[in-house]
Amino acid sequence: MRYLKFWLKVICFLFLWGILLPRFVHAQPGTPDPSFGGGDGFATTSFLVDGHATPGTVAVQPNGRIVVAGGTWIPNGIEDEYIAIARFMPNGMLDNTFGGGTGKVTIAPANMYGYAADVIILPDGKILCAGGAWNIGEAQEYFLLARFNSDGTPDSSFDNDGFVTTQIGNFHQYATAMVMQSDGKIVVAGSANLTGYDEFAILRYKPNGTLDNTFGGGDGIVTTAVGESYTGTGDVLIQPDGKIVAAGYAVANGFEDFAAIRYKPDGTLDPSFGGGDGIAMASFTSKDDNAYGMALQPDGKIVLAGISGNGVGEDTEMAVARFTSMGTLDPSFGGGDGLATIHVTDKPDAAKAVVVQSDGKILLGGHSRHDAPGGTPYHFTVVRTTSSGLPDPSFGGGDGIAILPISPSGDFGYAMTLQPDGKTVLAGPARIGNYNAFAVARFITGVTVDTSVPAVFSGKISLYPNPVREQATLEYGLQTTEKITLNLYDLQGRFIQNMLPSTEKTAGKHSETLLFASELPSGNYLLTLESENGTTAIEVIF
Repeated sequence: MRYLKFWLKVICFLFLWGILLPRFVHAQPGTPDPSFGGGDGFATTSFLVDGHATPGTVAVQPNGRIVVAGGTWIPNGIEDEYIAIARFMPNGMLDNTFGGGTGKVTIAPANMYGYAADVIILPDGKILCAGGAWNIGEAQEYFLLARFNSDGTPDSSFDNDGFVTTQIGNFHQYATAMVMQSDGKIVVAGSANLTGYDEFAILRYKPNGTLDNTFGGGDGIVTTAVGESYTGTGDVLIQPDGKIVAAGYAVANGFEDFAAIRYKPDGTLDPSFGGGDGIAMASFTSKDDNAYGMALQPDGKIVLAGISGNGVGEDTEMAVARFTSMGTLDPSFGGGDGLATIHVTDKPDAAKAVVVQSDGKILLGGHSRHDAPGGTPYHFTVVRTTSSGLPDPSFGGGDGIAILPISPSGDFGYAMTLQPDGKTVLAGPARIGNYNAFAVARFITGVTVDTSVPAVFSGKISLYPNPVREQATLEYGLQTTEKITLNLYDLQGRFIQNMLPSTEKTAGKHSETLLFASELPSGNYLLTLESENGTTAIEVIF
């Protein structure tokens, strides 16, 4: 009898353990991914001996490898900065097939210095960076494009040496963001000082690196003065209709405010956006408010993220503004005024990047400041809000906030992207010893792009032809009547195109003719089939 009781206890224990174990191993959204780095969710790397390294951008390749780019320099009083690129394996280890076996590249154009502010992975696997460069011994900056082969070597087919620099004035100019059109043309956004104040600057290049004379005034360049004086450009995107949106800040009533500018595909301002002049602005406080990141929702609404209440010694907040597709603040967001702020600590907080998840929730990446022995360091911070701008209690510690201290001396989140599996990657500098190093962290979001077929769907889901040109047929079946939405995303999780608005479909087999945007860049995408009772995705090759 004693043995029977013993085995009954064992069986009960194993039964309960089998039920509870998945709950323990299923990580809470907002926790660092233990499969990345040394089990703590982050990885760091340095470049020059006794030198700083600061990443400003991150991208994920289709094979899951993570490319982080920025600049590295030795603090010796000389502006000797170099482009720095590191590529990590999906597990956080440096990729020894990149950079001559080191996983890292340090380089600059001949007789120049430079840095990378943005990076994109081209359909052929090459790596394209945009940033700034300057001649040795000079203070003036230029716009910089740099293209690398997939192994990290400069691409000699791009302007002979892999580097393109552009001067558009007699003062400094530099790129802060970049996006590629479907035809391979490169749209670069940044700042240019032409009259004593920085202005928004948009440059469009042909795939070979020459300026596109069909854009702007025939020289491939557009500059726009906004507000009362200087501006700052943070991000750029291309809408499915080919229009270009740049975001940043401009001065109004003596303070910096969020600003978004929309251009037609030829570079002229779009009068259907904002106040009839193509410009939309938003103010949170009677102090400086700065936008750094931008994302496009499937419904065409535009999300800007940054900081509010900026000033010396101020407790800045993470700030989000959402505009309608016409450039007016969205009353369904925030407190009814299209604005939302997130209080992380009683010290300065900042959102430097924003992405919109496939479920409509909004992720902000940046940093927040904390009290600690010997100082008040900043640390990596990811915040998630609902689609209406409220803190998401299912993320982080129940308040929508996830904080990851990488170094006791401080770390800053500067750039963020989504992986195809829904995890988010945040990159920025971390103080390792006496110098800043590249740091990259991966967080679990709880949102996955599941290519298995939920029970709501029946039979095989097929898309043909695939590869797609401009039109394809999607066939699927439903077990019950459902509202179905079809959306197209790139492999970074960015929304590309709505293929079918929410439409009620009855149980049974269905066939949809899908028209893809003609300007869609070649590459791999995910087509999601979304319903209230399940979501699945299939890969699309364009």
